[in-house]
Amino acid sequence: MHYTTPSQFLEHFQSDAAPHSLDSLEKLVEVLRGPTGCPWDQKQTALSMIDCLIDEAHELKEALLRGSDDQVGEEYGDLLFTTTFFRQLMEEKTRPEGAVKKVVTKMITRHPHVFEPNGPVGEAEIRRTWEGLKIPSGSDGENRRLDRDLPASLPAIKRAEKILSRARNAGFRYPTPQQAWHKVEEEFLEIQRAVATDDKEAQAEELGDLLLALLTAAKELGLDAGQSLKDAGRKLSDRIETLERLAERRLCDIPTVELSDLYQRSRGQKAPDSAYFNYCGVGRWPKAVLRAVSSATQRIAQQGLTAVLELREERERLRSQIGRLVEAAGHQVVFLPNISAAALGVAYSLDWKEGDSVLLGRHEFPANSIPWKLAAKMFGINVVEFDEDLLRTSPVDGWAKLELLLENHHPKLLAISAVSYWSGFRVSLAKVSALCQKTGTLLFVDAIQALGTVPVRMSDGIDLLAGGSHKGLLAPEGSGFLVVDPKVREHWVARVGSWLSLPDPVDFLQSGRSDCAPNVKTPRANDPSVLESSSLNTLGYAGLSAALDVLEGYGIPTIASHIQTLHDPLEQGMVELGWSSLRSPHESERSAILSFGPPAHLDLVSFQVRLKEKGLDLGTPQGVLRFGCHIFNTQAEINYALQTVATVMSES
Repeated sequence: MHYTTPSQFLEHFQSDAAPHSLDSLEKLVEVLRGPTGCPWDQKQTALSMIDCLIDEAHELKEALLRGSDDQVGEEYGDLLFTTTFFRQLMEEKTRPEGAVKKVVTKMITRHPHVFEPNGPVGEAEIRRTWEGLKIPSGSDGENRRLDRDLPASLPAIKRAEKILSRARNAGFRYPTPQQAWHKVEEEFLEIQRAVATDDKEAQAEELGDLLLALLTAAKELGLDAGQSLKDAGRKLSDRIETLERLAERRLCDIPTVELSDLYQRSRGQKAPDSAYFNYCGVGRWPKAVLRAVSSATQRIAQQGLTAVLELREERERLRSQIGRLVEAAGHQVVFLPNISAAALGVAYSLDWKEGDSVLLGRHEFPANSIPWKLAAKMFGINVVEFDEDLLRTSPVDGWAKLELLLENHHPKLLAISAVSYWSGFRVSLAKVSALCQKTGTLLFVDAIQALGTVPVRMSDGIDLLAGGSHKGLLAPEGSGFLVVDPKVREHWVARVGSWLSLPDPVDFLQSGRSDCAPNVKTPRANDPSVLESSSLNTLGYAGLSAALDVLEGYGIPTIASHIQTLHDPLEQGMVELGWSSLRSPHESERSAILSFGPPAHLDLVSFQVRLKEKGLDLGTPQGVLRFGCHIFNTQAEINYALQTVATVMSES
């Protein structure tokens, strides 16, 4: 075989006619592959160059989509060179004449609308004919598969799109794009169920089904899924590049709590014109919670009782999540809608004796006082009150008075909040518990204003802990709980319950026997779980489970630290504006709530209304302006809040 030498090639290339001729590419490849050519080019094979050919085609496509004419010309040249290189390699394996004859014959056969006088007309008929002609005559069922001639090396999205196109041309299609999206929703529910089982094989299968459903819906809408994914990846890369520039650090060096604010800025979002600081009233749901509630809703809508029973089984995982949240290994978790239900359940279930006493805080939220007072009337219990705010304002005197009350009255139970709903003061539960243990007093803690934002531990000596779902736990209302120390069982009397409080309560529904009459049974003894009602808030608890996953991902210590970094400038700014801070000087006594007493002569109610009109959402309990923060609040929102407060004050 004749090889062009490098000098011969240069002489040819420098002639007037040669530079623009395809013959120059042929000769160039001969030189590079020749005896005096490039070692890398010499060792290439058709198999090793096929990926290069594909890469150059992608680069040309990118230039056609995004580039200038110069870029298109350059990439086209690269593709021509690689094609020439590949063709010469193939000629070492086979002659092109046979391949050309086969492909020309095949194309004539597959274009009857061009080469036959009575061939098919119309695009849809042409496509059906094309797909039909690709099936070899006499082929069996295996050869009629939609993926029969698709190479395994084809990129997954392209492969799936080709299969979908063939199915669509064969008549397998949705009547409307909306119905294709319904299939996406159905497959999303399936993968959620698979994720709940930790079955990796099932998860992989359902993920494939979901991706295929998305591709189908995209095709029905006429969208290029591959290009959309590519654009989304580019957009994410652009935003992270901007984020790192704003932070002047690499992504891996940026603390998690700073990412949200930086990411919003990287998206070019303007300064906030509103801010939500009422998480201590009602927490706004993260997207994961919304998805979980939506998923559960759709499952019940489609499957009814079957879905409810499945969700009930999945809900058992939630007990472990709650146990981890409050460090309650070995404790009992009882599902109850809210703090009131938990306090009522305990108040009417303890083995009270006439003359017993219960110790209550004078400034407690009514959910943690009214149930105990009602039970006191029922069972002849003495109600003893103490000014728990002294623990904040005059701690030495306050702790001494609490200890004295416990010693003098030996109450059966002390009910207290972990965090004051109005002052934000966070009491030392370990210290309260130590005092209670000296007098054998049970400690009941309303933890609703602490959970999700500061650490709470049953191991601090808490006997009964009530949690509500709709504040710092970021979940739907009515999906709370009660955590019970095992030693409380000896004090438990089954005075409150439902049909689920009976031993083996569902036997009469599932056994198929007629001798399981439930009404002859009595509720389980010494078991706080008898408080669980027969119909729980299925949607709410699905949301709570998702919310706890979110909170666990951040970590409560990280959340607490982030909130305090926001409270520092907030307190300074508000004090400079003439407000008095109720924040404790001790970090261990601080919570997600930061409250301020108003300047003299300021009408707090009308002031709050005007703040709300400007998009600043705050609370005003007990005559204070209350900020309730969470992990999602940002420094930009703090700045907006201070500016808004200053503006409204200047307008007063």
